[in-house]
Amino acid sequence: MRKFKYWVLGSGICLVALSLICVPNGLGTNMKRNTSAFHYLADGGAFMTPAVGVMLVIGILLIVISLRMSFPSRRKLNQISSFLYMAITIARVLAWENKSHEQIADLLDAVHNLPDFINKWDEWNENYFLEMLKAYDDKWVKDDRDFSLLRYWQSKK
Repeated sequence: MRKFKYWVLGSGICLVALSLICVPNGLGTNMKRNTSAFHYLADGGAFMTPAVGVMLVIGILLIVISLRMSFPSRRKLNQISSFLYMAITIARVLAWENKSHEQIADLLDAVHNLPDFINKWDEWNENYFLEMLKAYDDKWVKDDRDFSLLRYWQSKK
């Protein structure tokens, strides 16, 4: 995921550089080569064509987006993937045992936001997530033999 962030940043830098190279060389404008941009603008000309302007704006946006991107650490990703694996396995076992559809729905409701949180890591709110796990446990965990989402999540930290 971090490679993706650097790819976005690199793409943005390349687009900005290309657009800035095009303008002085007259490639992105109607300017004659070696005409100063000041004289061209003073004569009522446009400094750059819309295509080069769009390239510049997209490049700047990609740079800003890449600087705002954040992803969970490798350790947190391992915790999340292990937890999701176990939650899905437990849901499958509950279905095989013909347990309540309500219990399976509650289990999946407690964990369904995890994949979205990976993509929106800045919005991750572990306290909210722990409340969802606790709500499931309060309703369905009667003793230590029952699978506890909260207990399992904390064991993987």
